[in-house]
Amino acid sequence: MHSGEFVYVPIPEGDQRVDQNFGTRYDALAARVTAMVGAGRDVSPWLPSRDWTHLDPDFDHLTYGNNENVKATRVAQLKPGDFLAFYASLRAVDQPGTLVYALIGLITVDRIVKADTISDTERHLNAHTRRTPVVASDVVIFGVPELSGRLERAIPIGAYRDRAYRVRVDLLETWGGLTANDGYIQRSAVPPGFVDSTRFMAWLKGQRVPLVARNWD
Repeated sequence: MHSGEFVYVPIPEGDQRVDQNFGTRYDALAARVTAMVGAGRDVSPWLPSRDWTHLDPDFDHLTYGNNENVKATRVAQLKPGDFLAFYASLRAVDQPGTLVYALIGLITVDRIVKADTISDTERHLNAHTRRTPVVASDVVIFGVPELSGRLERAIPIGAYRDRAYRVRVDLLETWGGLTANDGYIQRSAVPPGFVDSTRFMAWLKGQRVPLVARNWD
């Protein structure tokens, strides 16, 4: 993680039935995780044992989906030109028990579509349309290609303080603050928003980390 290299390991799919023509299994990531942590090491701390991934966001196709609960209602209110910044808790290679909260990608909104209106030829583009049946209340965001993608290297943003993982104080000041209490990012039903998104984007541009349209190298 010191180099910023990382493997994007999605959360498990859960109880939803995946159309097996489209789904991605965790064993498809085993070689990538092994290459990252080193041959001969037990990859279980980094790779869940459950079969199907919930590959969302999908940086291959520059999409993100969600259900119209509290989180998705906010997402569905986004407009073209708005953006979603994605962060993850990554397990350090040298210390599997240590979590590194880091930015991993960005999707700038091109269009937002109801999942059940997406054609069969586009069902493979997002985790929410790979399910059978597609849930009518799901929405899918399609990103602007030139302004969306996985970060080529992860950018650490979090620190453990006041009994939770939070955005570092120096970054909160640089970004102009978040809507989350004291930068809280550990778990949230409603994702935090930027108080001043232009300041965040100026900071991100200064990091000089390219966006790539793929989930893995």
